[in-house]
Amino acid sequence: MRATRRDANHAELTGYLQQCGWRVVDTAAVGPNAVPGFPDALAVHGETVVACEFKAARGQLTPDEQAFRLSWPGHYAVLRTLDDVLTMTRTYLVGKL
Repeated sequence: MRATRRDANHAELTGYLQQCGWRVVDTAAVGPNAVPGFPDALAVHGETVVACEFKAARGQLTPDEQAFRLSWPGHYAVLRTLDDVLTMTRTYLVGKL
């Protein structure tokens, strides 16, 4: 099993998502061990599921992450800051809460 590397803001972004009402499933270990490019977390609220890739301020998607994003049939977000979490929440939850 390969070691999982998490971005420095992983815990912080997870906390922001939870404060916004999302249930967060940490999937950071999936990519390197089973599905290359799989996102760091799945954010779930009711029937809404968003695949979330956590990145540092200047972090870019790897080629595996880019390929996964293009193949993912559902919602996908790259999150770096609280503002990104708030934007995602407004995009997918406004009118559903």
